[in-house]
Amino acid sequence: MYKAILFDIDNTLFNFDNAEDYAIHETLKHFNINDSSEVCKMFKKINLDLWHEYEKGLITKPELLKKRFEKLFDYFSINNKEELCKISSDINVYYLSCLSNNSDLMPNCLEMIKEVSKYVKIYSVTNGVTNTQLKRINNSLIKDYFNDYFISEQIGYQKPYKEFFDYVFNHIDIKKEECLLVGDSLSADIKGAIDYGIDSCFYNIKGIDYTGINPKYVIKDLLEIIDIIK
Repeated sequence: MYKAILFDIDNTLFNFDNAEDYAIHETLKHFNINDSSEVCKMFKKINLDLWHEYEKGLITKPELLKKRFEKLFDYFSINNKEELCKISSDINVYYLSCLSNNSDLMPNCLEMIKEVSKYVKIYSVTNGVTNTQLKRINNSLIKDYFNDYFISEQIGYQKPYKEFFDYVFNHIDIKKEECLLVGDSLSADIKGAIDYGIDSCFYNIKGIDYTGINPKYVIKDLLEIIDIIK
């Protein structure tokens, strides 16, 4: 049935949680900022909330990258927060550098990719930062299995917007009815695919309640994709 799979990157193929934990701890330590579990946990919440705003078109990518550390410093009323806010762009660059150095894969990802690539073309569709995502892909064990990469920063639109998917299908010689989108985000991946008319597979490894959204498939292990494709 399918000729291609559109894979989300973060927490679908790559373990973003691990990468984020490493990157935020290293960044805060580098700039002599308290890297307690409380601070790191709050950064992850702020970052996730801002990404949701970005998906909804409420903020731009540059605003997201600028605000996430400023909001963190403001929340904890850090003594030298004004000085830190002035160099928030430098802090963000360092954070992205740390993030890009982590290419840990999700469980069973490599085995799944090797098998399904025998039957379908593999594309990435991500809202992440271009340089960071490309470096993580190129340093990974699955880099040779991709036919192409589609990154919102390059396209000018993000998932779940129609324009993002228009761009993708204008650059691959495959009909949307012949594609399956696999992702972990209900808002960006699954709803985006459903609204565009693409079959969707929700990678629900965290056991999220998806009431009201109807992906065609729901999996908890990436190996289940092999049976779907075969």
